[in-house]
Amino acid sequence: MTTKTPSALVFTILSVIVGAVIGFFGFSYLFDAWESGGTVSSSDTLAVVLAVLLAGQGVMVLGLSFARRSLGAVISGEEQRSATPAQVARYRMQGAVLMLAAVLLFMPVDPTLLGFIPAPPGNTVMFAIVALLALQSLFNLRLWLGSDEFDRQMIANTSAVSFWATQIPIFLWGAGERIGVLPALGTWDLAVAIMVIYLMASSFITMRHGAG
Repeated sequence: MTTKTPSALVFTILSVIVGAVIGFFGFSYLFDAWESGGTVSSSDTLAVVLAVLLAGQGVMVLGLSFARRSLGAVISGEEQRSATPAQVARYRMQGAVLMLAAVLLFMPVDPTLLGFIPAPPGNTVMFAIVALLALQSLFNLRLWLGSDEFDRQMIANTSAVSFWATQIPIFLWGAGERIGVLPALGTWDLAVAIMVIYLMASSFITMRHGAG
């Protein structure tokens, strides 16, 4: 991303500030939980870290969509070309998907969202998670339908790599658990592990295609 234009410079500064704020609140939650002796499992810790990273990335993508000239430079590599309305809409939807993913990962750990809302009943939390997941799925579907063949192939490759990378470890762990040589894992542990593997596969394939 170029920082030669004023809009790009402002965007860069704001991204750093917003990212620092998100990271501060997220990691402060973990530190407070550890100091108070709260029950924060390794899966909860990993979920919070992932939520912070996804939220920061989502804010950057969403913010970039409001700097059309900078976005055009990122997409086309030409500083003087502004992003089209369709490209802006796509980036805003991508930013929304990332931020929704962050909320979905964080809500099971802390349904109050760092105390910004009163502690809701469990049924209300589950309903909110289902609703947010449905909204995120709708956004993902619209992104898929609006993608070209190259992007669809990347998504398919990510799904295939994630499937094989999770199938073998989960089978081996399940076998070890059944035999009694490995501890039992909960569904939440598996969900967070699958998310980590998916994000790693997505990053690897994106960098590989970008390098190619």
